[in-house]
Amino acid sequence: MKIKSIILALVAMVTFASCGVLGGMTGGNSEASKSGNASGVALRNLYTTYQSTGKIDMTNIGTMMQMASLVNGVQSLKTTTDKSAFYADFLTGLITGSNNLVNKNNSTNVMGALTTMSNLDLSAITNAAANNNSAATSTGVLGTAANIAAASESVSSAVSSLNSIFSLFGN
Repeated sequence: MKIKSIILALVAMVTFASCGVLGGMTGGNSEASKSGNASGVALRNLYTTYQSTGKIDMTNIGTMMQMASLVNGVQSLKTTTDKSAFYADFLTGLITGSNNLVNKNNSTNVMGALTTMSNLDLSAITNAAANNNSAATSTGVLGTAANIAAASESVSSAVSSLNSIFSLFGN
């Protein structure tokens, strides 16, 4: 009886997949979904670091690289014209990339904070991360911190947005 149920379930899954039902549920391979996934992975990594250290350390190269990845992903939120379809695909990717850290209960607030971040000039973060990609020495970190200090208002707003997002995750 158990085997019969498993076989029926597998046949149903194959049928759904061949009809494209599952492809629509996963967000497909759209640019929005890819950007959302990359943002979700970066958000999950930043949150994991935040949980272990208790802070968002913008002088840490790893944190800056994850922040740059998040910033690059959310920039697409600013440039799209068809917001509703794009947001839906972006959100699907974000949920997947964050490993369900972002979910239906907190997605509206997370998307709001990410949209706010997309309107900030965070080029100092992406430029600093790109310029110091391989320079993990203390000089590289200090140089990066100086670059970021030049755009402290935007960076402060981004960190504030991250803190508000992290508060939605609990723990």
